[in-house]
Amino acid sequence: MKKLFFVALLCVVLSGYGLSLSIGGAYENLYTGDTLDKAFFALKGDLAVDILPLLTWRAGILNVEFPEGITSFVLGTGISSDILINLPLPLPLKLYGVTGFVFSLKNASDSTKMDVTYFKIKGGLGAKMSIMPMLSVYVEGGVDYYSTNIKIPATSYDNTETTHPIYITGGVCIPIPLGK
Repeated sequence: MKKLFFVALLCVVLSGYGLSLSIGGAYENLYTGDTLDKAFFALKGDLAVDILPLLTWRAGILNVEFPEGITSFVLGTGISSDILINLPLPLPLKLYGVTGFVFSLKNASDSTKMDVTYFKIKGGLGAKMSIMPMLSVYVEGGVDYYSTNIKIPATSYDNTETTHPIYITGGVCIPIPLGK
């Protein structure tokens, strides 16, 4: 993930496009197909790089989740990575589509003795509006598709679970000018 940040920063420096920092809150797992009681609040921080006028790459740098009875805190790289497709409409409100993909494979080790495969596809829509020259507000919603497979090689245990929770997030976006 550190290499991806370097590539994104290089794209910014060479292209003249800017970087922005987003800080906001999210309601995760609003609907998982069976119950509504798994919803929880999360604090999020992202860095976004405009790769092209129509494409933005966004990487998560902070994720603090508050599901019932647990607090999860992740800071740094490897949290999330999305592509934002900016829709060129003549409106003060800038609309964008969100797409993301994650695939993770963890082979059995001595400590866990299990294989875990994690697959996620994300899709949604968002809107951003400038309220001051150096401050924008945004709101975004979408659906995540998760598939998790756990195998324990020493036994016949093999379990796959899928879910498709809805999320809503919003916050502020602060552009970071890079010498234009």
